[in-house]
Amino acid sequence: MRFKLIAIGNILMGDDGVALKIVDCIEERLKLSSFDLTCVKAETDFDFALDHIEDGDYVFILDSTSLGEYYGQITLLSLQDAKRYCDNVELIHNFSLISLINKADVNVNGTIIGIKIAKVSFDLELSEELKKKFNAICNEVYSIIESQCMRLGESYA
Repeated sequence: MRFKLIAIGNILMGDDGVALKIVDCIEERLKLSSFDLTCVKAETDFDFALDHIEDGDYVFILDSTSLGEYYGQITLLSLQDAKRYCDNVELIHNFSLISLINKADVNVNGTIIGIKIAKVSFDLELSEELKKKFNAICNEVYSIIESQCMRLGESYA
């Protein structure tokens, strides 16, 4: 089983690009470990994301959301459960990608990891709310991914 982290968002739109910044942080951590995780910064190009997804993969889709009680809160949703929420505009990036995966008839399992954001505007920087919590968010996302991979039987080389 291959594990892939697909980051979705627009780096030019402030908090909407949080997933891309988190992937940068995770890629740095991966350099120091033998953990086998492929990271893909798809931004808003869902076809590019789909090109990196193959039958049998376990995919983590990382994106910004409006879900949750506080900024920086992490929400998890399985790809299987996501089909019930496809009309939810709170996760518009994810469901465009999920629709493509379904139409392509790719046999994958996975988890959507959503980060509640504070502000979307033309800005290269994250909001102050997310900047304050950024390291903790990165650590939690990494731990979620690592735990799930270990639970599914990923062995370390």
